[in-house]
Amino acid sequence: MDLDVADLSIATPRGRLLAQVPRLVVPSGTTVGLAGPSGAGKSTLLFALAGLLP
Repeated sequence: MDLDVADLSIATPRGRLLAQVPRLVVPSGTTVGLAGPSGAGKSTLLFALAGLLP
């Protein structure tokens, strides 16, 4: 099953935008890596994709 995400926005309860993904398509079987400095939102993005954030 492919991962297909569109218009994902993650914000704090006060409205501060933490991450925004206009479109992300990852075909089944593909390996993806996330890189960036501490605090860039890597874990937040993964938690949102896993459905662990509202």
